[in-house]
Amino acid sequence: MKYGFRYFSTIGLLTIIESEGLITNIFFENQKIDFDFILKETELIKKCFSMIKHYLTREIREFDLSIFKIDDFYAKLLQIPYGNTISYQEFAEMHQKEKAVRSIASLIGKNKLPIILPCHRVILKNGKIGNFSGGNLLKEKLLNIEGVNMLKLNK
Repeated sequence: MKYGFRYFSTIGLLTIIESEGLITNIFFENQKIDFDFILKETELIKKCFSMIKHYLTREIREFDLSIFKIDDFYAKLLQIPYGNTISYQEFAEMHQKEKAVRSIASLIGKNKLPIILPCHRVILKNGKIGNFSGGNLLKEKLLNIEGVNMLKLNK
């Protein structure tokens, strides 16, 4: 059974989904949810939103949540330190797939747990922010929350 709840936040409407006691998805308001769920605020969903609110106010930098099992690819997103960025090229090199930058970027774009798995910290090789499932302005806002120098990125 999938449960989900919608919250208004400083970054817009968020929908958080739980299944079998694990957080499985976070959707931004511009994203289509292509499956059914029961609208219910579970304790885990409430905890997830509370942690996101604390992240957005710089009170926490990491999340301590029960999430679905992630593979090594997405686990490497957790290795990018708070307040830092790496390029898609560098992320591809972390996977020994230097020539697969486009497919790596496509996979990053399919991240089901944005914010928690910080795909917003991956940027273009030229220093520009690149794309984001929640929109580029939101990506810029998340990087700004973490103290990333946006003037340097938007050269």
